[in-house]
Amino acid sequence: MWIGIFSGLFSLPALLGLWVGLREMMRAFCGVRPRRWERVGLAALILTGRWWMPLLRRVDPDEPKPLEPRRRGTAAGKGGVRLEWEQFGPDHVPVVLLSHGWSLTHDTWYYQKAALAGEFRVIVWNMRGTGLSSAPGNEDYSLEASADDLAAVFEAVEAGRNPRGCVLAGHSVGAMILPLFGERHPDLMRSVRGLALIGGTDTPLLETMWGREWLMPLRPWFWEPLARAMGRFPLPFEAFVRLIWQMGCVHAALMFGTHVGRESRGQDDLVADRCAHFSMRAAGRGALACFDYDTRALLPTFTLPVLLLSGDCDRNMPPEIQRGMASRLPQAELTLIKNCGHLSLLECHEEVSTALRDFARRCLGAVPSRQDPE
Repeated sequence: MWIGIFSGLFSLPALLGLWVGLREMMRAFCGVRPRRWERVGLAALILTGRWWMPLLRRVDPDEPKPLEPRRRGTAAGKGGVRLEWEQFGPDHVPVVLLSHGWSLTHDTWYYQKAALAGEFRVIVWNMRGTGLSSAPGNEDYSLEASADDLAAVFEAVEAGRNPRGCVLAGHSVGAMILPLFGERHPDLMRSVRGLALIGGTDTPLLETMWGREWLMPLRPWFWEPLARAMGRFPLPFEAFVRLIWQMGCVHAALMFGTHVGRESRGQDDLVADRCAHFSMRAAGRGALACFDYDTRALLPTFTLPVLLLSGDCDRNMPPEIQRGMASRLPQAELTLIKNCGHLSLLECHEEVSTALRDFARRCLGAVPSRQDPE
């Protein structure tokens, strides 16, 4: 998720336009220039956008909220990072292990935790530098390091101990690390019966996204210098992102750039909050890793079932990218959710949960009783 960067690039012109527009509206309707207290009111309106901007979206009866796990723990990741994980569901059933997207946390799997925990041992974890997982001392935010972190969590929770095996699922960058996990940890892959890639890609990030025709030429003189600056001097960028979050620009960028209007107030607010509090050092170094990411030659080596699940309106990982991945995978199942954007696991959570549950059932066979054995 690069929403903090993109909203930041366009927030200052938007702020100026909003100020001028509101002032001219007051002049047009009231016939006078705004007085001092009116200008103060306009400034307050602009600087409190994160509280009133979500009012543009409906309230869902089941908004994302913290869930109490059956158990929680930590795993030791690459470079000594401490990786937080949580378990939902009984102990004796197969594992579905979920990896979240970049700049988010495992809270974004809220609906899938609730939907799948009755049948599966659902494991969620926070990537390095997110949630309660620690940041790496060596500042390594490469996708290979995240794939090794996933292996550490896999072993810590004994994801492969059930004879039926397990299923790995990931969203966005969480999906991108799964092929790397399979390549780097073939011993652990022997227990994996299926992969679910939700809004993922096998192509370098700038070649994947909508607008790639003008994004790619800017890489050497704009995107790479910007990413390096964020990685080296994160504090000014973090202060700026907090400012535009306070103004509601991050909420607006999500509403009108990432979602398609199906999201609820709480869903939008959750993602905006996680983006605003994400480390810009991690964002910069992670962006550089994604610029060079390419697993197109690796996908044909995966002979296990792979579910490709994405929104048909996803601008980050468009449908043509999903179709290309399907053509390179020996056992691909491609599902495009209608009228759905990149954050499908939230705004289209019912479709995602159903597809993920059905896929896990097919991969893992008959599901045992929902009750723990005595």
